[in-house]
Amino acid sequence: MKNSKLIIMMIFMIILLVGCGFRNNTSKVAMGRYAEEKIELPVQVKQMDESVLTILKNPMGVIELYAINYETNQYTKYNYAQKGQWEREIPAWADKKELKDRSIYLMKYGKDNKLYAIAKNNDIAQGNVSIYEITDSNRLQKIVIKDLTLKDEIGKYPYPSDFEIMEDGDIILLDRYTGMVKVYDKESGKRLLRFEAGINGAVAATGQDIIAVNKEYNKLLVMNKQSEELTNEITINTDDDISFVGNISIGTDLFGRVFVVDKNGLSSVDKGGAIMETLISGSAASMSIPSLSIQNITKDEEDTYFVLYLDYNGTYEFIQYKYHEDLPAVPDIILTISSIEKCDIIQQASIKFQQVHPEVSIDYRIAKNGETSLELKDYIAALNSEIIAGKGADIIVSDYLPTDAYIKKDIYTDLSSVLLPMVKDNKIFGNIVNHYTTEGKIYTFPMKIAPSIYAGKTKVLRETKTMERLLEYSKISDRAIMGERLNQDQLIYSYFRLFYQDIVDSNGKLNMDKLETFLLLLKELDCYNPNLSYEQWNENSRLLEMIQNRAQLITMDLAGLENFLLLEEVSKLNYIYKTARFMYKPYVVVGINKESRNQKLAKEFITMLLSEEVQKKHVGRGLPVNQVAYSYWTNDSEKILQGGTVIDPISGSKLQFSYPATQDQINRLKAMIQNLDTPINYDEAMYQYILKESKSYLKGEKTIETAVRNIMRNVN
Repeated sequence: MKNSKLIIMMIFMIILLVGCGFRNNTSKVAMGRYAEEKIELPVQVKQMDESVLTILKNPMGVIELYAINYETNQYTKYNYAQKGQWEREIPAWADKKELKDRSIYLMKYGKDNKLYAIAKNNDIAQGNVSIYEITDSNRLQKIVIKDLTLKDEIGKYPYPSDFEIMEDGDIILLDRYTGMVKVYDKESGKRLLRFEAGINGAVAATGQDIIAVNKEYNKLLVMNKQSEELTNEITINTDDDISFVGNISIGTDLFGRVFVVDKNGLSSVDKGGAIMETLISGSAASMSIPSLSIQNITKDEEDTYFVLYLDYNGTYEFIQYKYHEDLPAVPDIILTISSIEKCDIIQQASIKFQQVHPEVSIDYRIAKNGETSLELKDYIAALNSEIIAGKGADIIVSDYLPTDAYIKKDIYTDLSSVLLPMVKDNKIFGNIVNHYTTEGKIYTFPMKIAPSIYAGKTKVLRETKTMERLLEYSKISDRAIMGERLNQDQLIYSYFRLFYQDIVDSNGKLNMDKLETFLLLLKELDCYNPNLSYEQWNENSRLLEMIQNRAQLITMDLAGLENFLLLEEVSKLNYIYKTARFMYKPYVVVGINKESRNQKLAKEFITMLLSEEVQKKHVGRGLPVNQVAYSYWTNDSEKILQGGTVIDPISGSKLQFSYPATQDQINRLKAMIQNLDTPINYDEAMYQYILKESKSYLKGEKTIETAVRNIMRNVN
């Protein structure tokens, strides 16, 4: 007991939150910091008629945007004329004859002040790329490098993911497949130098030095071309998992300083330096938004940085980071937010909020952050103690926490003034708001929801009306009900969410008789594989198991658009999917601490969380509660027609689906959500005890009577 108290006290100290927000009041405030500002892109890009190739700074200091219309293969150049104004022109070098069978995918102004482009062959079988210099007469002049026409040691044509041109015209290429940095003489095409770097990194140059990211993505390598020696290694605090091209971009200025943008922020260092100077933290800027990948960075003479981002849905964002001498170095107001686990939508809204309110800093504290041996119950206990003591954050994400107890203790502020106008304007689903209304007040509300779904043939779905009926059916069935793609934890959860309303009453109390039936059902259907990896039992793979007749029934939380589109494909094969008793799992359930001194800002933040700008992004688990957000998920709005494929990692079978959704599909999805009437709001501590005792019973360690008695005694 003493040890458990010590653990809770330690966690309490680690995640100690600044009680209810505060204002920095010091007699002398340091001034000056970078702030983020979104720049509106050209109309043709916003409407997705054109796709952005890159954003560059030309030798005259003008920001240029290059785009392509893939339907017409027409290239376009835009000059940025400040305050969101773009001047559009068709570049004379866009020779359709030269680029007939090729598409430009990389462009850059070299250190020799000339414009270069790399184009890929549209015939995948040919595969090789070509490098062009755009001459003073606005023509494409091909640079011949024999290596690019030959397959490399791994049997692939070289495919640069980034490149740079040095002051003397020598060409630096970073290969996407091997991570090799290769330097070529521009005139002869002869290779001068090669060294190994990170596959998903980036390259830059200053003078005779080549800058690249190492294989571990935690250092900048400074390689001198003349001596062919590594002259410096600069530690960078880059993202731990750079799993795709676009997570990092680097550049150099006229003074030889290197600047780096990655998920952790924007920083710079002299090429001979050792310590990176952080200019803006990723936690306060768009680079840490989960749905955005960094495409490239450039910088003007006034030390303003420009970063191009690509969103998950295929849209682009263009952000400038400008230094403001009149802004406090540390924002004057701090708004605190707490959660047990990281919530991507909170991170995303925090950045958007700070764009609108540069005087505010979001202090987002995550209790369970990183690897730890501590159990979930310890984090819950520590955060719970803090909140009850009146020292909680301004905004509390109450997932896993005893929300009903907080409401009874009058912990939360009424959110009616935020939510009811949004219901009136048909912005958020009114039925979901009704579920969170208590005696005319709304204390918490989910930012995402996942309808509880079950799918199968009509016959087996009829048998799920009651646990008793499914139990009898399972005794005469010659096939596994839910197949063998579940570990034991997943098996228990699958049936618990299906029969949640039977097991837990409207007051959150367990029904002892139904609990016993639940355990008997688990025993009868105890068919699972303890050695499955996540990829082998994830819900999409289980759909494949069902259509291969290895499972009669699956349950799932409809946690994203991809899940829904796959269910739509399955329905074409004479399978039926339905919401399980109109239930849904709420995610990121948010409330405002009544003791907060930042009530107005906290309400504005929740309004931001519920805005279509935030809700339309594909981040985290769950579907939007903002109805307008769904209009961004259709073919008409996104203009991207692409397919997706789910592959069974065991059998290799495939299930394809189209993306984005059609308007009819979106209408069906919204109708499903509008019919939901029961949130699955069980106490996490209660479920963990049910899970523990159920597993003991299934292993034969306890009788059913003992397991039921233990659960009832400790939960009810």
